[in-house]
Amino acid sequence: MRRTGRSVPETWYYAFMPPWSEFLAPLAAFAAGLPAVTLALLLWLRTRDRSFELLATGLGLLATLVFLLSVGIFLMAARLVENPDLRFVLWNTTFLLSYASLLVLRRFAALVIPGQQGGWRFPRLFTALSALFYLLLLALAFAFEPPLLDFRGRTAYLLSASWYLAGFAGPTLRLWKARATVPAWVARLFGRGPLFFGLPLALLAIYEILRWASPAAADWPSLGPLAAVFFFALVTVELFRLSVGQARPAMEGSGLASPEGELASRIAARCLAEPLTRRELEILALLLEGWRNGDIATRLGLSPNTVRNHVYGIYQKTGASNRMELRALAD
Repeated sequence: MRRTGRSVPETWYYAFMPPWSEFLAPLAAFAAGLPAVTLALLLWLRTRDRSFELLATGLGLLATLVFLLSVGIFLMAARLVENPDLRFVLWNTTFLLSYASLLVLRRFAALVIPGQQGGWRFPRLFTALSALFYLLLLALAFAFEPPLLDFRGRTAYLLSASWYLAGFAGPTLRLWKARATVPAWVARLFGRGPLFFGLPLALLAIYEILRWASPAAADWPSLGPLAAVFFFALVTVELFRLSVGQARPAMEGSGLASPEGELASRIAARCLAEPLTRRELEILALLLEGWRNGDIATRLGLSPNTVRNHVYGIYQKTGASNRMELRALAD
């Protein structure tokens, strides 16, 4: 990397006294994401719920993304080097991280929306459009002389941010439409989202439009990453409610006061995302006692198909695939 021709005192000044306001916003977004990632991982370890694993992955990618933006803004603000490739490398890294986070979001939406768990397919159309967008920006930057797109400016980042928001809209819209059927904690996120995000996002949008449109505001610091702070705070609060809340299986009065009933209650306490119903708890206790589906149907006065559906629901909510794994969950 080619260093600038500044004197040593001037170089040290720019190294330790950059415009801090430029990168404090993305750094704050990164710090806000750490509790959400940690809680999602702890919940996944406690419940064996695949949705929490995907949520932790997506939150981690987003936190890494805003951290890299912080590092990039710092390096460019400090002006220690004048390397035109620095922004291009940063843009490539953030673009790939953004693409990965969108894939995780699409997988998450397919998992938590009922009826789609087994129907998720790799988004070929979205991937193809993303590749075309990527190649178009590269062509604008390298196929012309002088280049029509300069990664040292703002245009490439504005275009990639627009692409990211467009990719974010699809799965978010599907989750919103299915908010009445998704797990309760996801529905609460969407129920509180507009109220929590509305005014802050509107003010941020007005601020960023003024910063881009008005020459007098060209030196204003970017506060766009603060939107991630609001999102991380909302997710953290909801996950904290799940982590400290107690599952309420209501075994009282079910007539299953056996040791297997206690094991069923212990297993149900791990199902935070989707609590077991009273009927599922009854069937779970009988499964742990070794009863077959047909015998359970006879004892409870249900049809074999109904019992089979309840057993499938128990396996889905607990993450177990057989009765031995169910019993292991209570240990």
